Amino acid sequence: MVEVIVSLREYQQLKAAREELRRLRESQGRNRIAEQMREGMAQFATNPAAFRTLTREDLQREDIFDRP
Repeated sequence: MVEVIVSLREYQQLKAAREELRRLRESQGRNRIAEQMREGMAQFATNPAAFRTLTREDLQREDIFDRP
């Protein structure tokens, strides 16, 4: 076991930095999802025939994603 001794101020700075990093990662993930949604909606708007609607039965099939 390794003991690390830091001051309360250093601990609080590290804790704040860790929290900020967590918030940034969550925000970036949400931004990526929103961007993918916008791109998908734009593609659908330009060519709705290129998309297929899946039923519950389709989604329950094991080979659904193996088919074009």
